[in-house]
Amino acid sequence: MSNYPQLSEVIADNVRRLRTDTPPGALSQDGLARNIRYRGVWWTRATVAAIETGRRSVSLVEGVALADVLGVGLGDLVSTTSSHVKVDLGIWSSDYLAGAVRGNTDGIEDAFQSDDLRDLIRVSDRGIRDTLGRSSLLRSRWGRDVSMKPAAVIERERRIGDVEVTIASRLESRTHLGVTGSEVVVAADVMWQRSFQEERERRVAERPGVVTRRTQQALRGRATRDMEAEMRKAIEARATAAATLSSVAPASAPGRQRGHGPSVRGRGSKRAR
Repeated sequence: MSNYPQLSEVIADNVRRLRTDTPPGALSQDGLARNIRYRGVWWTRATVAAIETGRRSVSLVEGVALADVLGVGLGDLVSTTSSHVKVDLGIWSSDYLAGAVRGNTDGIEDAFQSDDLRDLIRVSDRGIRDTLGRSSLLRSRWGRDVSMKPAAVIERERRIGDVEVTIASRLESRTHLGVTGSEVVVAADVMWQRSFQEERERRVAERPGVVTRRTQQALRGRATRDMEAEMRKAIEARATAAATLSSVAPASAPGRQRGHGPSVRGRGSKRAR
């Protein structure tokens, strides 16, 4: 499977072959680049050399101009004698690749699966599940303050820095409540309307008197301990409230009784007299 050529290698071989076979005579790399420039795509001899050695890919616009100069179709640029071709992390059959370029893959099946692609999908799926799981836990504790929209989830993950990771690790070691960097981000936003680090620097700056580097470090350490204690108290309170709500919710769900399904009244049903 590892012996299959990359798509860029297939295109490189075809460009080099077609360039030297183009009637009425072979085109030099300079000649090919010049003809491509006539069509509005700025290529140089170095561009052609990079493509023919597989060091540079070809865009769709470039491929159209290239096929026109060489007097072939786009399919000729990706034709190969290999049974399969590596397309980034996927592996396509050469038949499917040719059909895709023609715009007709009817009756051609392909799984596109390589070991690398399967591993990537598996890791990505696990990461998505873990992220959504963390977000659901946060939502149960912090309610509407936690948005489940993809953009908001991504932004929360982006804001997790070394400070948030360190604080989360210390809080988790003391609470065992599944505290993560995401929760530190959310808790800081709710409690102080700013990040943990910004709130710590604000507290340090509010201290009166002249602050040397040594005293600043001491003040920062004290502020960190105070804020950790405040956040731990808030998280524990939120976790207790969420657990209490979760334990009473099934008992109070309308239309359900032990041993019976949901109460449903169909159209036309009669009331008991």
